[in-house]
Amino acid sequence: MNDNPSNTNVENRCRAELKDYIEKLDKKYLKWYENEAHTQYQLWFSCFWVSIIAGFASSLVAALIKGGKFTEYGPTIIIVLPALGSLAGIILSQFHFRELEDLRERGRIDFQDIIDWARGQFAAAESEQKCLAVYEELRKKVTELEMAQHQEFTGITSQQKPSKTSKT
Repeated sequence: MNDNPSNTNVENRCRAELKDYIEKLDKKYLKWYENEAHTQYQLWFSCFWVSIIAGFASSLVAALIKGGKFTEYGPTIIIVLPALGSLAGIILSQFHFRELEDLRERGRIDFQDIIDWARGQFAAAESEQKCLAVYEELRKKVTELEMAQHQEFTGITSQQKPSKTSKT
């Protein structure tokens, strides 16, 4: 135990900074990945089902028109529903909701792992030097994850395969 109050303040400050950083990662970064994965899934789910239901509904309306129903609005519905289904299909193919949901979900899983690791290291950090080492390693892990997410996002949205960074 160190009896020097200034050293204790520095150690407490380092621990407080590390704790705050971990909490920020948990409350802001992890939450962002959770929300983004959920949003991408909802967009994919909506467009997927609109494209399927529009095709089925247009066939149903066409059959009803042939049977004498919907004669006034049926032809318009027959035009609108397939167009809506096609639009949903185009949106699905162009915006890559499924791939982006997968990317953000993997990011969420990785972030949770990083946060869990950081909490364990925080609990074990008994000295200022160890606390600082944990802080720097945590920053490095977060930066690597963010760069990997960025590269893969760019690859998905630009229709190119993401480039792999080589570690030497």
